[in-house]
Amino acid sequence: AAERADVIIYCIDVLDPLRLVLPTLPDPGRAVLDELARGTGGRVFHVKPAYTTPAVFDEIAEELRSQYFLGYTPVRSGHEGSFRRIRVRVPGKDCTVRARPGYYAPLD
Repeated sequence: AAERADVIIYCIDVLDPLRLVLPTLPDPGRAVLDELARGTGGRVFHVKPAYTTPAVFDEIAEELRSQYFLGYTPVRSGHEGSFRRIRVRVPGKDCTVRARPGYYAPLD
């Protein structure tokens, strides 16, 4: 649903203090957050409870201020609602690309 809503999701995962003592404890929620953020072009911040500081929010705000939006016209123009993969590459080593893996073609 998030991928279809055309939103970018940033997650802040505050680690359970028990995981600091037992790091091998399974954490299925972590994988869900990673998938949700990656699927929308966002990012997950895994932080310890004492470190949920404004710095994390500052980093998210800076990323949002530094975004570029790209547009293109697909070769296939059908409106069948299928998922279409995209890949964004930029020249240069000082660039970071965070982009969703694709989009859903409109139905109408």
